[in-house]
Amino acid sequence: MKRLLIFCLAMLLAAPLSAQSQRVTRGDAARPTSSVSENGRRTALVIGNGAYKVAPLANPVQDARLIAEALLAARFRVIRLENASRETMLKAITEFGDEIDLGGVGVFYYAGHGVQVRGENYLVPVDAKIDREEEIRTRSVNAQEILDRMGAAKNGLNLVFLDACRNDPFPRASRGAAPGLAKMDAALGTLISFATAPGSVAEDGDSANSPYSRRLAAAMREPGLRIEDVLKRVRSQVREDTRGRQITWDNSSIEGDFYFHPGEARSAAASAVDSGPQAETVFWNSIKDSQNPREFEIYLKRYPEGEFAELAQERLAVLEADNAPAAPAPQPVARSSRPIANAAPAPVASVGAPVVARAASSPAQMFRPGAAGNAADQLNAMGITVAPTAAAYAALQHGASTAAAVSEDDGRIRALAVETFPRLDPDQVGAEDVRRAQQLRARLASVRNWNERKIATRSLVGASNEWLQQVQLLIEDKRLDEAEAVIRAKERALGLARGRP
Repeated sequence: MKRLLIFCLAMLLAAPLSAQSQRVTRGDAARPTSSVSENGRRTALVIGNGAYKVAPLANPVQDARLIAEALLAARFRVIRLENASRETMLKAITEFGDEIDLGGVGVFYYAGHGVQVRGENYLVPVDAKIDREEEIRTRSVNAQEILDRMGAAKNGLNLVFLDACRNDPFPRASRGAAPGLAKMDAALGTLISFATAPGSVAEDGDSANSPYSRRLAAAMREPGLRIEDVLKRVRSQVREDTRGRQITWDNSSIEGDFYFHPGEARSAAASAVDSGPQAETVFWNSIKDSQNPREFEIYLKRYPEGEFAELAQERLAVLEADNAPAAPAPQPVARSSRPIANAAPAPVASVGAPVVARAASSPAQMFRPGAAGNAADQLNAMGITVAPTAAAYAALQHGASTAAAVSEDDGRIRALAVETFPRLDPDQVGAEDVRRAQQLRARLASVRNWNERKIATRSLVGASNEWLQQVQLLIEDKRLDEAEAVIRAKERALGLARGRP
């Protein structure tokens, strides 16, 4: 009797385990997977370094943000660094290693300078001061050590993405260096992806993001794509975007299948030529801020009667005009008889100290030169001017008084303002925002084309700004002389004329 009871108890305990085993077996038969389940832990370390004192890069920070957003959408816990020092990078790598020790999927993404020295790859922190080749080893981060740390975790699956194949920023110090990055071997359960082939140099890109990172982020969001399919799609698109100058590379030792987003997959061919409205919108959003005319040519070829065809034609015309010999700047239509004081710049407050700039509450207050507390006056007092574009004026005069200061180009002011200003009251300007205003001035100094301004104003229709809407209507009606006069008048009213190119 006692033996019978023991036997029955053993059978009861075995039944759930047997059922669970059957469920796993059926799932594996339906879709091979890595040792990590789709719903397991997902941890990513994302680094974007661009603010180098030597050979700065425009896109890595934006690239890191784009990839981080895609990984967050795929349920990853993301550790993100921007313009990191070597010490900060090493601490984050340690934290990342501790996280993936707990199991699941690990993703490491880096955008910034990377150098290859005697067959080894080094990721360069923004604080690196390198005068001799041996200092590269001690003042940069060895990429192989990151791979070794990830491999030691035994967490089942690790993905490494390196958008770091730029030109060597320290050519005098690294006589043993070669172009691009050296080939790296992937340990079991690891996949490595480079923005371009080993020994080749990748492009930083003409838009807000590099060709590789922009296409990678988009493919990561596509449901039902295995990681191998993601990289095939990225390779095809980057090759097309760069007209064959850049071919992505990867090396994989993973055995199962991994999906950022499980689901019904669309074929790459279908995604590439789909003429549906959703696909068109996704494609347009991926290129609308680009400075590469080829991307707008591709859009118009795919969607000649598309919703954004007119804007694409205008954008293409602007970019082609920018590549043509510059025409003389138009003369002012109207001049103010009132002289503008050219006061000496005041010293800038220490970093982090806010400079209050109250938003104007009425048109009279908006347009009066020298109005106390006006955002433009605050910036000008620090020796900073803003190029006279409709978008810049609209942002300065509307509630988000420094939206123009954080913009990277006319058409993206609203999106960047939303991203940047949760930490600030809308009527405050901090030292960091002032620094970005200086960057804005440099970027917008060459924007003279009316089509460019038209695109900028159209993107700001929802700003509820009467002055902006007036300028927009004048431009839309091609009453360019009147629009020019309105803009110049506002320029003089804000004391910005002296900064005009």
